[in-house]
Amino acid sequence: LNAGLTILCDAPNSLTTLSANDALKITSSSSSEIEIASATDIYLKPTGDNVFMQGTTSGEELNFTLSSSFQYITASDTLIFEAAGDIFLKPTGDNVLMQGTTSNEQLNFSLASSEQSITSSDALLIEATGSFNLEANGSMYLKATAGQIVVQSPTVTGASTPMSMTFRNNDTSPADNMDLGFVS
Repeated sequence: LNAGLTILCDAPNSLTTLSANDALKITSSSSSEIEIASATDIYLKPTGDNVFMQGTTSGEELNFTLSSSFQYITASDTLIFEAAGDIFLKPTGDNVLMQGTTSNEQLNFSLASSEQSITSSDALLIEATGSFNLEANGSMYLKATAGQIVVQSPTVTGASTPMSMTFRNNDTSPADNMDLGFVS
């Protein structure tokens, strides 16, 4: 299939098929783009389980794996999702998992209807460079099933920094924003 300027396949009420026994390659010899447009859906249907998108440098690619039991996208480098609006992850089940190099290293975001939770496979560190706020419209519980609950001040060059903790009433009354007690 070779054309100097334009190849037009126009079949408005039927299926248009381009096929080749070994490979079908559509290229542009100039710096112009190649556009595939459709008034409805566009399907890529490989006979295997993979669809590849490759960049201009060898090794740059996205691999879309479409097996019968799972589907995933593999990037040759860092993969960034960017959107002008929000990004939604909507599983049919209740869990979104973030895994490390093995399935043993993971965060499980459980999105059940009555309670949402984050469970880590190992120790979990949440760190803030500025203030860190925990807010709840209901009660707030700190619960250690084993061991202790420890509030620790930072250590600066081997010396402990003095720490204080204030308990404050934020109700509208009585004693709004008044300190109820403190530990130092």
